[in-house]
Amino acid sequence: MTAATCDLRALSVAKAVHERERPLATILFGSRARGDYEERRSDIDIMLVQAEEPDGEYQGSVERWAEGVVQAAYGRWVPVQLVWISEQGFNEGKRYINHVATQALFDGIIMTQNPEEYQNRDADDEEAEYEYDWTPYNERMRHAEAHLEAFVLCVENGMNDLIIGQQAQNTLEHAMKALLEVHRVRYQRTHNIGNLLGNIRHIDPELRDLAISIAPDIYTKYTGEQAYELSEPLLTDQPDYRERTVADAQHIINRAREVRQQQDA
Repeated sequence: MTAATCDLRALSVAKAVHERERPLATILFGSRARGDYEERRSDIDIMLVQAEEPDGEYQGSVERWAEGVVQAAYGRWVPVQLVWISEQGFNEGKRYINHVATQALFDGIIMTQNPEEYQNRDADDEEAEYEYDWTPYNERMRHAEAHLEAFVLCVENGMNDLIIGQQAQNTLEHAMKALLEVHRVRYQRTHNIGNLLGNIRHIDPELRDLAISIAPDIYTKYTGEQAYELSEPLLTDQPDYRERTVADAQHIINRAREVRQQQDA
């Protein structure tokens, strides 16, 4: 992967992190590495491969420092996520097609003193053999159902639009990613509900015409730690938004479970 289409400011942040921490490898990955990012909403995803993963307190201190670097680079808040992984965890993870280490090697920009050990992989390499890790599918399903339950409770308890919208967005994102996981496909690291919907239509033959009854962009704007005023239309302004969101999310969850059962049959 080259820096030709990446977010150059995100790359500068990754370089600063690399120079400060001097890990075995630093990888800018995800949409800001690929170039298909949303300027205000996409995370800056940076992986640090260390001999040993540092403790949570140290990670937190580096993340706070990185937030300052981001503020200086962009002049505003942009979400940054540092993904710490041990050398052993990285080497084990890259055996799996759906592991974050493999995703980073496919679409990431790598900074390392050991380019023979850490180099990009070709997504079209048909000779590569990968295993599949079912842990992400199980976790996505668990989170989808938990967020769906929380969404309903938030509506019933009259919570504000932001909280309700975030639960709805999380529900759909995890449900859609669970469905993509169960099909054993590599998909882009994104929070965009519309993009995930397009991926499902492409991958699942039974859902070629899948649609959700509320515009995907309405859900997408509730992604992550919202630092901006939400633009209209709001989710809670949509007629029957609770029933429509629950029905769409449950349909996707049920389909993911159905495909998984078919594979076990």
